[in-house]
Amino acid sequence: LYTGGMDWYPNRDAVKYFVDQVFPTLRQQAPGARFVVAGRNPSDEFRREFAGMADVVFTGTVPDMRAEIAKAQVCVVPLRIGSGTRLKILEAAAISKPIVSTSLGAEGLEFRNGSEILIADDAQSFAHATAALLRDPARRAQFGAAARRRVQERYSLAALAAALRTAFGQVPALSTGPSYPAEFVNVRKCGTITR
Repeated sequence: LYTGGMDWYPNRDAVKYFVDQVFPTLRQQAPGARFVVAGRNPSDEFRREFAGMADVVFTGTVPDMRAEIAKAQVCVVPLRIGSGTRLKILEAAAISKPIVSTSLGAEGLEFRNGSEILIADDAQSFAHATAALLRDPARRAQFGAAARRRVQERYSLAALAAALRTAFGQVPALSTGPSYPAEFVNVRKCGTITR
């Protein structure tokens, strides 16, 4: 499964890269595999590029992405361009799905390659990593569980609250007396600052 809005070029590029360069090898190594693309606004023109490929499926907009992720055996993130928050990885990990991604696809996230996620930056490696997971249910479960633990430890609301408490605990107490720090003088004139 790959999730993402098809009205964003990096997602379309990722799909095209996966189908053209990764999927041929994956088909050989994991016969019967299907590539499901779940996300809004795949244009008719874009869909037509994959016409005749029964093993490439576009869902279009779905009411709840969690249902699509839950059906997947492996979530892939073959992003080669673009930036932003990698919510697709966090969503898949939260549902205990194993993930294969490019380095760019997982950029900025603290997932350990080889235990919580598989990183593959060339088509052959990506196909091999995905096929290995598809063929091994126990390994899929192991990676999925490890990915979920990482989300709970680093990206859950509890983890966010703890990080905020730590950050706010490092802010020095602000004084309202004459020794008030010079960089806050203009702010002080606007009203009272409280901690």
